Amino acid sequence: MESYFFDQLVDILASGEQTGGSYSVSEVLGAQGFATPLHKHRDLDEGFYIVEGELTVWYGEEVEVLGAGDFLLAPRGVPHTIRNTGSADTRMLVVSTPAGFDDFVRAFGTPALTHDCQCSRDRPTSNERQCSPPRTASNLSDLPECCQPNCHKPKPAK
Repeated sequence: MESYFFDQLVDILASGEQTGGSYSVSEVLGAQGFATPLHKHRDLDEGFYIVEGELTVWYGEEVEVLGAGDFLLAPRGVPHTIRNTGSADTRMLVVSTPAGFDDFVRAFGTPALTHDCQCSRDRPTSNERQCSPPRTASNLSDLPECCQPNCHKPKPAK
């Protein structure tokens, strides 16, 4: 199911449920200029493979500009943020190991009615069912515990 999430359209291709929790893979479309807040994942690594467009990734003290065919791994525990700094939409695959990104998307993404990242460009107020409210570092406090800026997948109870 596709969801709008942080001004991106996310389609979960392989969920943690399908992979026994080993990893998840999502296709992500982001309009020119979209960005995520600075965050880190305590328990998962997040990889970005760029299919189309340009993505700038800030992670730790590093900055990388990625284009089609490039891959970057943001290791767990390292603060990072991404922004489409190109002149067109970005299409990428996001891989998380172990799975967890898919849970994050399902926790507060808004189901998408169309396969289009137009909402993230124009954010029409008359069509709020198609577009999730923009998330910023200042309004993440209402997210479930697993999805706070120090995002992590909850450990199973023993």
